[in-house]
Amino acid sequence: MFKFVRDDRLRAFLFCLVSLLPFLMSEPIIGFAKSPPMALTRSGFVKIDGKTRNAIIIIERHFTVTESTTILDVHGKKIQLDDLPTPCKAKIRFRLRMDQDPETLKVVVKEVFPHSNTAWSPQGHK
Repeated sequence: MFKFVRDDRLRAFLFCLVSLLPFLMSEPIIGFAKSPPMALTRSGFVKIDGKTRNAIIIIERHFTVTESTTILDVHGKKIQLDDLPTPCKAKIRFRLRMDQDPETLKVVVKEVFPHSNTAWSPQGHK
């Protein structure tokens, strides 16, 4: 493409334009994002060891539970954090947050153990 252009200044301009075109066409890195990137959202099967008034505890790490967190029991019925039996096995989806505990988006209880109960955990008062 550049061999047909005779003027060196025009050739340099076209080279810069073609080189910068991918950057000019991409979305801005810094700006007002509508939602956080999907890379910050994770999910997995875990054992929930306990709970506090505003978090679930997984291996001594607190995962914040908010009003928008969906919690489903073994039968798929929506329940409140008060009714979540611990310990239990569950599939969770959560959002990582910089310098904060992860935010729990969804909890689906998969298995309840015979010794599970709905009492609050004595560990941690977050």
